[in-house]
Amino acid sequence: MLGSRAAAIAFETLTAVAIFTVPIANMCALLGGRNWLAIYPALVGAALLASAALVAFNWLVFIW
Repeated sequence: MLGSRAAAIAFETLTAVAIFTVPIANMCALLGGRNWLAIYPALVGAALLASAALVAFNWLVFIW
């Protein structure tokens, strides 16, 4: 149950940030800056890190 909730938090975080950053990265990549495509794995990593921090914080608050 906790794993599915953590995955949902990560997905929600990813979509909230990606809706603003992905169109900019796509246009910059289209105009010649292929390094802007590195934002995709960076967004996934940031979302997973944020969800792990949130789950750890919730665990500390509610379990202890």
